[in-house]
Amino acid sequence: MNTKSISVKIIIFGLIGALGGTVGELISQCLRLNEGGRTDIETVIYMAAEAALFCLGVSVGLLIAQSIYLKKRLIPKSLIKTAVTGIRLGAAAGIIAQMVFFVTYDFLKMAKNISSIISSVLCWGIIGCGLGWGVSLFVPNYPTKRAMAAGFLGGLIGGAIFMTTLSLLPNKATGRIVGIIALGFFIGLTISCIEETLRKEWLTVIGGKNERKTISLGQKPLVFGSSPEADIYLSNEPPVRATVLIENSSIVTYDKTTNQRRELRNGDRVDLGKVSFVVNTTKAQL
Repeated sequence: MNTKSISVKIIIFGLIGALGGTVGELISQCLRLNEGGRTDIETVIYMAAEAALFCLGVSVGLLIAQSIYLKKRLIPKSLIKTAVTGIRLGAAAGIIAQMVFFVTYDFLKMAKNISSIISSVLCWGIIGCGLGWGVSLFVPNYPTKRAMAAGFLGGLIGGAIFMTTLSLLPNKATGRIVGIIALGFFIGLTISCIEETLRKEWLTVIGGKNERKTISLGQKPLVFGSSPEADIYLSNEPPVRATVLIENSSIVTYDKTTNQRRELRNGDRVDLGKVSFVVNTTKAQL
């Protein structure tokens, strides 16, 4: 396992998650209504809009982070799809989170300060859960349930920091921005960290100047080639030069230029022009 490569990806996801969340929050600040004069229905609608904008910013940011890390072309189709998914999942998570807030706040109403903190942190966990779901759609072979759990954990951590900054900083607007930065950072960080830590099979891709990056293996084929939709872009190669996936519990590569199938084991190296990859697995092999 290449710890340098892993740490770079985690940092990129954390920082761009923070940036994306901040952009979404700044947009939502422009739409902010009088908080004291809302009905419950208006509060739910506003929370859905705020969560949608936050998730839009973070999900698009993490898609860009993934592209930067893999040095993969960012195609408009993927950008639009991720943006729409972020809005939809964010709005749904926002509605659920606000309804949960109403229930938990009333349940704990005898200790109002604690109730507000616990309910808010739980709500941000739910929104992070929705974000994790969205991220699993574009990070190759990231199990949806695991991504959702990672997003939930990141939301809880970031939400706790968010509520802390709101209570400590005298300026509420500044407190929200600082809190949102922490929230986006920890959601991006946790999603990336969990993916790296719990995976069992992955590739270490080696490029020019011995540059290394890792990408998880699974039943979805990883595509090497010059296609804009390839997971690892290879210039001066066919649109699909080779694919790698887990097939019947075996790691298999298909070389499309020779139509050859090859089963791979831990430590095996495959050269594809100027790029190579090494197979890594934590599972015992016979």
